[in-house]
Amino acid sequence: MIYVLLFLSHLSLNAHAVLDAKPSNPIDGILTTEMLQGIRDPFQMPTILNKRKEAPKAELELVQLKDIKLNGVITGPKKARALLSIPNGKTFFISVGDHVGIRGGHISRIRPEAVTIVEYDSDENGKKVSEEFEIQMNGEVVSLSDDRGGYR
Repeated sequence: MIYVLLFLSHLSLNAHAVLDAKPSNPIDGILTTEMLQGIRDPFQMPTILNKRKEAPKAELELVQLKDIKLNGVITGPKKARALLSIPNGKTFFISVGDHVGIRGGHISRIRPEAVTIVEYDSDENGKKVSEEFEIQMNGEVVSLSDDRGGYR
């Protein structure tokens, strides 16, 4: 009986010691070092977004809109195409969706007398705004987004 009482008192002392012991780090026992290595830092951009795929730019994307000339428009039953030229004499057939100009514009519409290009920029608050320009058959580049007209 004495042995049982000593054993029980020993168990109760150890139980109090275990319950009163606090880990030095609150994460100890919950997460291991191996588990933490697989978690990404929430203050850094995810690697999939951080890696930008820079596609080689076409020559039309390296020229300002004011230097691009509309030489002609070909219409058909499915889609229209336009013939553009740049100062070095090269010509390009383009269609809606193609990228044009140094500011990342794309062709949004092709009409017999003009090609409409949408460019995106940021305003003073960082908000993304779009601007529309038109390259006309007479060689002018006109802004459709504001009353100023002309290309800036």
